[in-house]
Amino acid sequence: MNINEILQQPEYSFINNERRLENNIMLLTFGGSHSYGTNGPSSDIDIRGITAPLKEDILGINFAKQEYDKNNKNLIFGSNGFEQYNDAATDTIIYSLDKILKLLYKCNPNTIEILGCKKDHYAKISPAGQLLLDNRKLFLSKMAFNSFSGYARQQFYRLKNALARDTMSLAEKQFYMIDVINRMYNHLERAFPTFDKNFVHFYVTDTEGEKLFINNQMVSLDDLVFIYKGKTVSACKAGSYNLDLDNTELRVDLNLKEMKPQDMVGVYNEVSAVLKDFSTHIGHRNQKKDDYHLNKHAMHLVRLYMMCFDIFEKQDIITYRKDTPNYDLLLKIKEGYFQEKDGNYNPKFYRLIDDYESKLKELAEKTTLPDEPDIGKIQELVIKIKETIL
Repeated sequence: MNINEILQQPEYSFINNERRLENNIMLLTFGGSHSYGTNGPSSDIDIRGITAPLKEDILGINFAKQEYDKNNKNLIFGSNGFEQYNDAATDTIIYSLDKILKLLYKCNPNTIEILGCKKDHYAKISPAGQLLLDNRKLFLSKMAFNSFSGYARQQFYRLKNALARDTMSLAEKQFYMIDVINRMYNHLERAFPTFDKNFVHFYVTDTEGEKLFINNQMVSLDDLVFIYKGKTVSACKAGSYNLDLDNTELRVDLNLKEMKPQDMVGVYNEVSAVLKDFSTHIGHRNQKKDDYHLNKHAMHLVRLYMMCFDIFEKQDIITYRKDTPNYDLLLKIKEGYFQEKDGNYNPKFYRLIDDYESKLKELAEKTTLPDEPDIGKIQELVIKIKETIL
């Protein structure tokens, strides 16, 4: 698919008519599945890019920046001025240079990929944009671990959430949520040194207050251990037993000891995000996500790990996956290789995710990349870019 032909279509006319875009575009390329090489005949077209600041943005009065464009609803402004242009109709997002630099510094997955696209996927590359591409490795550091791993976890939570189907009992949905939180513990212990997984314990009770509880392991729903009225039932599905699983409550025990307040806040924010995500589904009917989008979601979860592997091993950004090892695995996942007939995923998929998370941690520890990008060198690059723009 030729990106230049696509951009000639009338719906993209704003690119040449909007004063913050037109001749100011530094980079313009595919986003989404077309940029990864995992697109199919029905895949949507996403466009991503970076636009240079205007002369008044660099040299003018800061508080006056928004006045020129306040009536254009597609222009997004922040405290420091123009941040990005969003066109929902064409799924186009074009970031300002200053906005994307902050994201690139943190190795944000959604933006770092703009610098690693296939050559013929770039519709526009200005001299300033070429400078950014040539120096893309300045933004690679061990910070990629938290950025990619964190984003992958969010994808995993959404996938598990989507799998909480109408056919599941209330308790099963709750156990799914507990399973997700259990899988967070290794990350939480790394991110917050004074946190211990024994500090927080989630469980489910029946109407009589008896615990139906999950052991403190990272396990799938099929491997849960239930304790019901003192009797242990191992490696079973709840539906196989006479348990009142439609009248249950989620409970939590806390046993915090010598935990730093900032770690407590961090753990609370991460766990509460999961609880909030599930709260709209637990006890309510879900809109079943179709299998195509579930498998697409699962594929992108794995792709995130693969891209970060490249950052640590090859010290480069490789967005287009078609020419890389394990590309076939991505396609298999998209085609439903790990999905069971009931719509849930085979335990092998969850083991794959666990293995990839462990591999990512190992590569982050071995990589020769710096702990964080060299801000001095990035500053020199930005000055050079802005001088080129002016």
